[in-house]
Amino acid sequence: MSRLTLVIPFTIPLITRIRTQQLKFLGHVLRLHDDEPVKEFARYVPPYGKRKPGRLRTLYFKYVQDLLGDSDGMLQPKNISSLAQESSGWRKFCGRLLRSRMMMMIS
Repeated sequence: MSRLTLVIPFTIPLITRIRTQQLKFLGHVLRLHDDEPVKEFARYVPPYGKRKPGRLRTLYFKYVQDLLGDSDGMLQPKNISSLAQESSGWRKFCGRLLRSRMMMMIS
């Protein structure tokens, strides 16, 4: 018996697929009503500075900033929410961002 080998010329790295799905989900969450608990969690930034021991090291919002490539913290929750309000614009924004990251990973 011979083995059939499937050759895929270009595959998307797994980490890129995961980030894409996370950003799609975030777009859905940010388009929900303002009183939804999941939306409040996604946009939450504590009013104080230091976290207690045993807390998560990274806030969800900081993680989203990193996903969006905002290392200097210029994107604020309101800016990200306004970007996500139009699903086609959010999709294009995230697609361009992830394609550019993928090209940086390849080269």
